[in-house]
Amino acid sequence: RGALVGLPALVVPPPINLKGKIKEAKAALLDALTDANGETNGQPFLSALGKLEDLYKLTSLDLRGGKHSRKLDGVWLTMSNPNYQDCLGQNINGDYMYTLGRMSFDMFRPEHLRCSIQAIFNPISIAEVAPSAIPKSLREEVEEGSKCLRNYNIVVSFTIEQEHGKEPNVQGIMTNYGFIVPDPNVRNRYSVWFTGGCIEPNDETDKEEWFKIFNASKAKEEIKERAKQLASKVLLGVRLSDSLEGDGSMSFHFDRPIGGHGKTYFDIIYCDRSLRLIRGQHDSIYALSKVPSSYLHS
Repeated sequence: RGALVGLPALVVPPPINLKGKIKEAKAALLDALTDANGETNGQPFLSALGKLEDLYKLTSLDLRGGKHSRKLDGVWLTMSNPNYQDCLGQNINGDYMYTLGRMSFDMFRPEHLRCSIQAIFNPISIAEVAPSAIPKSLREEVEEGSKCLRNYNIVVSFTIEQEHGKEPNVQGIMTNYGFIVPDPNVRNRYSVWFTGGCIEPNDETDKEEWFKIFNASKAKEEIKERAKQLASKVLLGVRLSDSLEGDGSMSFHFDRPIGGHGKTYFDIIYCDRSLRLIRGQHDSIYALSKVPSSYLHS
């Protein structure tokens, strides 16, 4: 029955042992993720996820603002497997492989360079300054000074898969620079957009071999690849590095990034100070573990 006229509706309190049930459900989900070797689309994992999600909803927590949103801040390590398109399988170490093009919005060349992924990090922090590149539908909101604007970067550690037995080992870091703002219409949803990216060799990489790979690609660039870059320049206002910098890095910037509420976003399924589970706009599930601050500063 509805509430009596003149009296407030009764609010049903959450179960007394909700914290304990959530702890058990979280442990079961982590076990399911381990059993699935990082895959998040299998039924055992999805069943465990559904139970944890239902319990988390009972807390009525909304991480779009206030003190609870601070749980998002920090450096997160992705525990689930990468899910770029067109996976090329796994190398002998079990690392998933993709082309450089698939990993980088088709921004970096050689597009078909085979790369294996060792780790994906997601640093999140309060943005002190708003970016100049903002999706048109979000511009007014961001420029008015959204208190919940955050940096949202994706940092990928990868290795270039050389021909069998070829040395030296060539490793790099690819960073996609992004931002998030809370969606005012949907609980626990953040809208995302990316403003650019950078690729660079890591400290242990043979720089001579790195320059050889990426400088050679420019001469071999195919007509189709040039056409893709031209289309990106027109649609997204892309500015690309014409050549490697002295330190071996290359970068790109979006002047007209894609984004907006209801277009590119993630929903927070669960979040505490050590585990974050999110669902993207295409229903992909990501599981991330927060890197302890003591480890980052050691």
